[in-house]
Amino acid sequence: MYILTKALAADAESIRTVIEQIWKDSPLDTKNKAALFRTLDQTHSSAVIAQEIESGEKEYLLLKKSEGIILAFASYSVLQANQAEMVIHQLYDVIHSRGWKNQIILIDRIEKESKSRHLRCISLTLSELGKVQLFESLGFIATADHLDGVEKITMRKQI
Repeated sequence: MYILTKALAADAESIRTVIEQIWKDSPLDTKNKAALFRTLDQTHSSAVIAQEIESGEKEYLLLKKSEGIILAFASYSVLQANQAEMVIHQLYDVIHSRGWKNQIILIDRIEKESKSRHLRCISLTLSELGKVQLFESLGFIATADHLDGVEKITMRKQI
């Protein structure tokens, strides 16, 4: 059985553990992996995550097993420049054996919440072209952007 729940500040350490689990097995060499973890320590430490939750800057949605083990999570917030858009900042999935099901469950819940808030669209930015087709199958439309010299794909879905 699976449970969808909003994260509390007390969940910050568990969220950070999930992030570490996912990135520890990345194919980066030792030097680049060390740099990645220094960045994660600054931007995704337990203290930063707890502060984001407490302040309402970001919301975290957790997909857990009934035993409380986090399988996947998403962080998201209403875009401040455009109060009609929900932005998904992160989608992390620990267990890929279920394919994309965990991420789809999270996106569906965020979409329902966005509708209940009378927002007009949801968006996210991808750094991997391989995920574009999945999000297009969910009704998202892709646009290419150049951020800091790197091409990123922004996916938007009208709701």
